[in-house]
Order: sequence, then structure tokens, then C-alpha cells
Amino acid sequence: APWVYVDEASKILSKSPITLQRWRSRGFGPPHSYNGNKVVYRRADVLAWPLRGLRDKDVPEAPPTSKADWWKERGE
Repeated sequence: APWVYVDEASKILSKSPITLQRWRSRGFGPPHSYNGNKVVYRRADVLAWPLRGLRDKDVPEAPPTSKADWWKERGE
């Protein structure tokens, strides 16, 4: 199913439903929506959430193309 309720999302993320509620109230956590009065998450968003910290800051830059470029970047 493309959508999961809070109980399933909390199991996937290994967090309590209360933690997910706190995250929602603070604008944190995976994006959520509502099915009537029930909170739902897209399964893909829940599965991707633990990887969010790996974006940008943890991805190393490409190495210089040559030793000369490497020394140039270091300012030496």
C-alpha cells in the first residue's frame, strides 16, 4: 500500500507514535497527510526519512581531476 498509518510508520522508523506526534507538531519528520481524521504517511517518505541526513552534507565532493588541480584547490 502506498500509504501507512501512524502505527505502521512508527514501526518502520522504530519510534513511538507519540514521537511522531511531537515531530508533526514541530514541523519535523516525514511529510504527512490526513485520511479523514487519521494521519497517514506515504510509505516512500517514511522509508526515505532515515536517509535524509545523508543528503548534501555527508556526500563527499568529487576529487580533483589531477594532482595539479588538487594542489591548486589547497592554495599551495
